[in-house]
Amino acid sequence: MNALDSFLEILGTTNPDQEFLIDMHFDDPTIVPFEVAHIATDLVPQADKYVNGKSHIRIVGRDGASISEENYRWTGDLIRWADQGNIVQYLLLDPSEDAISRLKKEIQKLGECKGQLQLISIDPDKGLEVADIKLLERWKTFHFVSFENPKQLWVENFHATGLDAQGCSYFPPSAAEKSTLWSILTLQFDHIVSKYGRTILSAGEVCEERVAPAMECV
Repeated sequence: MNALDSFLEILGTTNPDQEFLIDMHFDDPTIVPFEVAHIATDLVPQADKYVNGKSHIRIVGRDGASISEENYRWTGDLIRWADQGNIVQYLLLDPSEDAISRLKKEIQKLGECKGQLQLISIDPDKGLEVADIKLLERWKTFHFVSFENPKQLWVENFHATGLDAQGCSYFPPSAAEKSTLWSILTLQFDHIVSKYGRTILSAGEVCEERVAPAMECV
C-alpha cells in the first residue's frame, strides 16, 4: 500500500486534540507511486527535470542518515541544488553528529554558493504547543519534500530509522499545483521552522523575499 491509497493524518491548528484525514487518492496518472523508495535515486531524477535555480526546496527528515552515508549521492544533490541558486531548507528533527559533520565538510568545499542551504533543527529552548508536538511526532516517520517554483511534492508515508522509505509518491508540477496536500505540508513546514527552527549550518546568501519572513537568517 502506498500513500495514494491511504489517508494521511494532518493535525488541525485550531483544536490540538483534533486530527484531520486528507484523502490522498488521485486519479492523476502523472503521480508516481513507489512501494519502497530511496530519496536520491527515486526522487532526484524526477525533481531535476524542473528544479531551475529559482526553486525553494523544503525537506523534513529524522536524523539525516542519508546525509551521513559517504557513498550515497543525496548530500551531493543538496549541495548541487544550492549551488545552482536554489534555496534548500532541510529540517532534521534529531540531527546526528555524523550528518552535521558530513554536511559541514561538503559546505566548506563549496566555497561561494549561488543559492542557500540551511540545515535546521528544533530549538529545545522554545516551548512547543500541543498541536505542534503531535505534528512533529508524526514527522518522525512521515517525511516529505516540498518544491516551489515550480511546485513538486515527494511524500514518504512511513520511513522509520534504519529502514527504507515505504508508501512513497512523487507529484510532478501538474499534480502538485492542484494538490491540497502540497499546500498543507508547505504551510506546516513554514510554521514549524519560523516558530521553533534553529539554523545549525548554512551556506550561501539568503534572498529574503524568497524565504519565509519569520525565518532567522544566519
